[in-house]
Amino acid sequence: MNKLLEVENLHVHIRKGRRSLVAVEDVSFALEAGHTLGVMGESGCGKSITFLALTRLAAPNIRIAQGEALLEGKSLTALPDRELDALRGKAFSMIFQDSISGLNPLLKVGRQVAETLEIHTRLGREEIRRQVLELLVHVRLEDPEIAADKYPHQLSGGQRQRVMIAMAIASGPKLLIADEPTTALDVTTQLQILGLLQDLQKETGMGMILISHDVAVIRQMCQEVLVMYSGQVMESGLADRVLCHPRHPYTAALIRSVAGVGQKGHPLHTIRGTVAPLEQRQTVEGCVFADRCEVRCQWHREPVPLQTLEDGRQIRCHRKGGVEHL
Repeated sequence: MNKLLEVENLHVHIRKGRRSLVAVEDVSFALEAGHTLGVMGESGCGKSITFLALTRLAAPNIRIAQGEALLEGKSLTALPDRELDALRGKAFSMIFQDSISGLNPLLKVGRQVAETLEIHTRLGREEIRRQVLELLVHVRLEDPEIAADKYPHQLSGGQRQRVMIAMAIASGPKLLIADEPTTALDVTTQLQILGLLQDLQKETGMGMILISHDVAVIRQMCQEVLVMYSGQVMESGLADRVLCHPRHPYTAALIRSVAGVGQKGHPLHTIRGTVAPLEQRQTVEGCVFADRCEVRCQWHREPVPLQTLEDGRQIRCHRKGGVEHL
């Protein structure tokens, strides 16, 4: 197996005043080159902060407290800032869900794509301009020469997202992290952007991490899946197995919360309660999902084992083998 990214026992802390709060706890996974890992869960479950911390793009009060992350054998957690800066955009890139805040409103979008090339290449001005236009064509942006000379607010949400993708792939990264890349887009544009990402991956062989709360998107795009809740991994494994036959109560509840064929006229399933605020999580003993779990067991306050099941998936649950049907 050609492992592109390996993460072991990752813990992320947030400093608030004199307190150090645990935001992410004991997260481990691996990603093969050319594969897509889906990271799913409700808002506030620790999906985005995990990868902002890994890439050291998080706020200064957020830090990796424990764990190791290797990208093609290089430690992302141990590299000095200068060396990590050299890898950003070249070895790995990140696409954010909010293209308005992700782009500089005072610069034309062509100039912003050009800056990425200027950082990582020694090309002259004319060659950079040519490559910028090629990238905008590559991401299927209509009238690239006209679009390159526009400011972000002059483009639609889908057009801005294509510019963000062009910036992310400009230097041919081995790893692309896409954080909710289609959340603010209409359904038709969502499908276009997802199709574009799939085509780019086939062309380049890059690995991709897709962060999303949308089960349908994860099902369409990913070979493996990581289900997170309250900063911990609840279930992980091959996407077709996890999404078709979930074994953790939280995964099962998420999937049942999605409207599907045959549900017309029936109430949509909801998960009772909400994700606990970060401060409240610090006092939870045992299972972090217990207060919302439909099959909570009597020993839920005990430490939760991480089980490896017969099909290779892992679940964090007190029930041996998890749940077969829920």
